[in-house]
Amino acid sequence: MTEDKKYPFIKDDDSRIAALHSYHILDTAEEKDFDDLTTLASVICQTPIALVSLVDKDRQWFKSHKGLAATETPREYSFCAHGIAKPGELFIVPDATTDDRFKDNPLVTGYPDIVFYAGKPLINNQGFALGSLCVIDQQKRELSAEQINALTVLAKQVTDKLELRRKLIEITATEKKQAMLNEELIAANVKLVLSNDQLEQTNHELSTTQLKLQQAVETGNLEELRKNDFIGMISHELKTPLTSLSGYIQLLQTKAKTDDKFTSLALGKSGLQVKKMITMITGFLNVSRLESGKIVLHKQTFRLDELIENVIEDISLTELGHVIINEPCVPIYVDADLDKIGNVISNLVSNAIKYSPNGTDIRIHCTSTEGMVQVSVEDKGMGIAPADLEHLFERYYRVEGEHTQLISGFGIGLYLCAEIVGIHKGRIWAESTVGQGSTFHFSLPLA
Repeated sequence: MTEDKKYPFIKDDDSRIAALHSYHILDTAEEKDFDDLTTLASVICQTPIALVSLVDKDRQWFKSHKGLAATETPREYSFCAHGIAKPGELFIVPDATTDDRFKDNPLVTGYPDIVFYAGKPLINNQGFALGSLCVIDQQKRELSAEQINALTVLAKQVTDKLELRRKLIEITATEKKQAMLNEELIAANVKLVLSNDQLEQTNHELSTTQLKLQQAVETGNLEELRKNDFIGMISHELKTPLTSLSGYIQLLQTKAKTDDKFTSLALGKSGLQVKKMITMITGFLNVSRLESGKIVLHKQTFRLDELIENVIEDISLTELGHVIINEPCVPIYVDADLDKIGNVISNLVSNAIKYSPNGTDIRIHCTSTEGMVQVSVEDKGMGIAPADLEHLFERYYRVEGEHTQLISGFGIGLYLCAEIVGIHKGRIWAESTVGQGSTFHFSLPLA
């Protein structure tokens, strides 16, 4: 054993833990496939408890926990932490109450009062023991040869499901990269279809802008020029999706009859362009309504925890590159505009996805205290510098840097979130560490 830990030393444990994390399974929701296997293990071995236990750095976490209320325990109390030290063997403790390694263990002296333990290590394709499929009883017992064989077979089934899960994640990431390449190919085709008149128009606009700038300097009317330039920029950005959409349609006219796969992909891109245009227009309309005092709240009493769950389900339908984890919370009622609060949650989650590398987790959790509920959206993205953090919720403010150059936006999303939360008498703020990620919070009064 190590000097400061109460479990056996495992060679190259850091690599083993890294392999475990590559499955993106820790802290995920219960799944029937894993629960079915622990139920079978419990029935076959005739024990009240069966677990799929995954051993992390400082804890063992249960993907499935038949007959046990806990979802994790400290690693120093873990029987599985001993079992994975000898991954090629079935680890059996006939009577933990007389075993020097476990007789003082809180899991033996207290709930769940472990006496008998048998665990088969879960060995992945790299040879790492990720955890164990184990059975537990509160009395001494022995397993027959048939029960031991069945436990070994079931453990292999657990490992196969873990490998399948990782393979699906890898396939999803590959498909996303391929989709990006296809998007670039389509964009290149669009450019070929679009008229050369765009270049001439751009040159004309540049000449006109130079003339206007010269006139503005001569007349001292720079404020009006800024306004006109802003309107011109918005017009240009709103025209860009329409131009692309027109190009896609022209391509479809020539490709539709001969290339169904291309048709499907191009139609999908067309839909995304239309959605982008609607989102931009809606955002600017909301800004206009806020500034003119014409925005109207349609308040109703609803469960905020259910709204969060619904928003995450909608986003998860199209987002395959990230694992969105909604940490369960108790029912929380608020009196607010359901659609507008839904927009705030959606914007914060979408931002977390946009600014985080593929394969990372997005966590959403909520707590209530002193008459307020607080919702937090945490990512493991690029993070935000302190100089930018204080300006995030200002209108049209965008963080500029080499990592954000290809990320679209006008800087109105967080501004709208702040205004919506503000008129609900709530508060919004952010915490961040560059290179480690960010957490956005907002609070609302409880109903």
